[in-house]
Formats: sequence, C-alpha cells, structure tokens
Amino acid sequence: MIDITNYSYTYPDGTRALKNIRLQIGAHENVALVGANGSGKTTLLLSMVGILKGEGSITVLGESNLKKVRGRVGLVFQNPDDQLFMPTVFDDVAFGPINLGLDHVEQRVITALAKVGLSGYERKSPHHLSFGEKKRAAIATVLSTEPELLLMDEPSANLDPRRKRELLLLLKELPQPKVIATHDLGLALALCPRTILLNSGSVAADGDAYQILTDAVFLEAHGL
Repeated sequence: MIDITNYSYTYPDGTRALKNIRLQIGAHENVALVGANGSGKTTLLLSMVGILKGEGSITVLGESNLKKVRGRVGLVFQNPDDQLFMPTVFDDVAFGPINLGLDHVEQRVITALAKVGLSGYERKSPHHLSFGEKKRAAIATVLSTEPELLLMDEPSANLDPRRKRELLLLLKELPQPKVIATHDLGLALALCPRTILLNSGSVAADGDAYQILTDAVFLEAHGL
C-alpha cells in the first residue's frame, strides 16, 4: 500500500521534520503512528498524499505521482473544522464525490452518514454539531468517495470517554486499511497490530504494537 524510501522533509523555516524515513506498509494493515508532539506524525501523513513534498520517494497504492491517488485515499484531519466548510452536512459529504466526478452522489452521502451514525443529519449545519458529531461527519466526507486507504490524524483528540469508545467501535467496523497518527495509546493498541514510533523525525521503533506500547521505560524515553 505504501512504500517510503529515504524520505526527508524540511519546513520553510528550516525545521527538519522528517529524516530519512524508510517504511513499507502492506495491504490490509492497520498501523498506528505514535510519538510526542513535533515527532513528525502529521508531516508524514500529509506527505503520503502529496500535500507536502520533500526529498526521497513515496509510493502509495503503486503510484508515485501522489496527486493521482488523492481520490483513492481518505485523509481525516485532526480538527474537523478544517474539513467541514459547507453550509450543510450533505454538502460537505458530497463535496468529494462531486469534485472527483463520481456518480450516485446522493446515495454515497446517505451511505457514508449511515456508517458513522449520522443518518438524518443531511440538512444540519456542521457548525451546529457537537465536537464528536463533527468528527464523525469529517470521517463521512472521506467515506463518501469509497477510499482504498484511510489516513487519520488524532481521531480521538478532545473526545470524552463515551465518544471515544463510540469512535473506536466505528473505526473497527470500517474495512479499509488505516494509518492512524495518535497520542491515544489505548486506541492504537485496540485498533492496530503494528505500531511505528517516531522521535524527532526518525523511526525509533516499528513492530508489534503490544510489545512497543506496553514498554513503559521505552515510551518514557521517547516522550510518551
């Protein structure tokens, strides 16, 4: 699904966010990206869809021209207000299919909202939703395009325990392989058999989630 070779990214202010990343993520894998703030998790996700372009190579779904795979990859931002910008929930969820020229847009919207438990929310303003509902609506905006791969940035951030459990159940039901950047180690352990730990822009660990996420001394040494 994803092949990253010697990839580095430096922001315009000179901050080197990623350093010689080498990773392969296979089909059907659910992978957690963990690490302290500033470790490079979000930068790596944005690089996977070509929003950021650094040095080295990234191939996603067999394609190195990442603009061509954007319609096949669903990226869910950490802050749902960055993803919801239309007058109604329907318009937001329909935005992707319409811009990709897909058919059966109305049915896609209805199906996506049903998957996230928001049936009947089509005509509501996204700005009047609770934060948890906004999170679900943001997920629906990518599900409506029927992506082959989901990239998610801190999906459980700022959710209370009940909404976090509901989100966990939702993500377990989604069939797409997922790369999830998160500080929520419990969610990472529940969803992802594999964990990649980033530290200061480099891969500090890559392997079995249980072994990595239950090693308190190792986590403490890497800011977690």
